[in-house]
Amino acid sequence: MRQSEIETAVGLGLLATTGRTGEPGERPKVPASEIGRLLPSVDHPDGLRAQVATTGARDGAALLGITEERFAKLARLGLLTPVRCHLNRYHRIVWRYLADELRAVRRHQAPHLTGQLPPPLRRLLATGDDARPRTWRRRVLAQRLGHAGTTWERAAAVAALLPPPTPPRC
Repeated sequence: MRQSEIETAVGLGLLATTGRTGEPGERPKVPASEIGRLLPSVDHPDGLRAQVATTGARDGAALLGITEERFAKLARLGLLTPVRCHLNRYHRIVWRYLADELRAVRRHQAPHLTGQLPPPLRRLLATGDDARPRTWRRRVLAQRLGHAGTTWERAAAVAALLPPPTPPRC
């Protein structure tokens, strides 16, 4: 599995890791017992890989059977929650979505995939607001709080998502 797939599996709670020692740049380690738990499964490692498979906007739109523009609108409205993001070589944010979640959206939110959006959603789109960063932060915070043990770790999980302080104006 690729490192990004492992990180996604850990974030989603599909793969347990050992505690960190606090060293900068340290990656969590997967204990032997966790590997032993995964090895006997019939679909190892493809089953775990399928659960953490991510897709971008183009492939996500194809998976839902809608246009890329419609996909972008649904994502900006917060109806599709990104699981990862990164900057591409042009310094643009690339949002990644879980393929399994998009399939669930196709099954359960079919009315939003076709036809005209309801007036309240159209008004939200007209404001130009983008819910992707907010929904991504909400997901990341829930993942970090799930891994936090102590009160200080929980406080650190919340503080890690706060914007940097601005210097006072003179």
